[in-house]
Amino acid sequence: MKNLYILFFLISLECFCQPITKRELKSIISELIQINKNKEFSELQLIADNTDSIFYRSEKITLYTNRFAPDKKDICRTIEMDFYPKKMVSFHDCQFCREPSNCYVTTAKTFYKYQIIEEKGQLFLLFENNYGSKKYVIINTTRNESNRILEIELRKV
Repeated sequence: MKNLYILFFLISLECFCQPITKRELKSIISELIQINKNKEFSELQLIADNTDSIFYRSEKITLYTNRFAPDKKDICRTIEMDFYPKKMVSFHDCQFCREPSNCYVTTAKTFYKYQIIEEKGQLFLLFENNYGSKKYVIINTTRNESNRILEIELRKV
């Protein structure tokens, strides 16, 4: 019986740490584009911690897929990614701990063209604009019991 529990635990770990596929990532982005286009409110949003500008300085970042994740993790400053048609994304730098909460104005520096690249069994996200580029490899994902992606870990390349 003890072996059965260990086996179940190992199987559940495998389910919670499955890598994201290109198709799943495209599906999330397509849904985000639709939400943005229709100006709908949704729990689904790609958000990264930007406390002390960690999003821009760190080699490793985590994208949360739930708009309420920063509240649960006591994150005061975030980068919110808004996706648009024609493979465009804008990064919104927002803070929530001081009232009134606010986001910086989006400028040309925070608008990027993005690409999802699959190379040698790895998945990459590339963001480019006239001011520079950022390339990340997806190193891990965390899922819940229903296999929904909660977190996507990225490492700068």
